[in-house]
Amino acid sequence: MSDRLATAARLLATDSSRRTLPRRKAVDSENLRSVGFNPRTLELSIRFWSGPEIYVFRNVPVAVHKNLMAAESVGSYFAAHVRSVYPFTLRKPTEE
Repeated sequence: MSDRLATAARLLATDSSRRTLPRRKAVDSENLRSVGFNPRTLELSIRFWSGPEIYVFRNVPVAVHKNLMAAESVGSYFAAHVRSVYPFTLRKPTEE
């Protein structure tokens, strides 16, 4: 990777914590409260019923988001295909 691309990648990684999150949609789940997705940045944002924090998962393919939203059990799909697969950061609701 060239120095220029490496610098751009670092800037993008540090900037992700400051980006505005996409509007989340309520989902029918015992664990997940709402889900949002930005197809440009491939960030999946999830808020759980258990707390106010928003989990922002990075590098999530569009297909994974579509499958999550179409799943019979959103919570089960999340547990099997997202939770331990993609890196995440925590955001406070005030940082939205």
